Amino acid sequence: MQEQQVTIDELARMIKNGFDEATNFQNYMKEFRVEVNQRFDKMEARLDRIEKFTLVDFQRRIERAELDIR
Repeated sequence: MQEQQVTIDELARMIKNGFDEATNFQNYMKEFRVEVNQRFDKMEARLDRIEKFTLVDFQRRIERAELDIR
């Protein structure tokens, strides 16, 4: 097996490419995190609406039941 000689310039270029890829990945993850947070915010808002609707419905049922009992 023949060893391959790598020059300092080639090694520097490889290291720079590695750092560039890591930076690109970090930027991608930041954008992904923002998107995920936005989706969770939307889900929370929807769940809040469902919860409020459910609580109002239960409150009405309880009030009706109380009126029926009297």
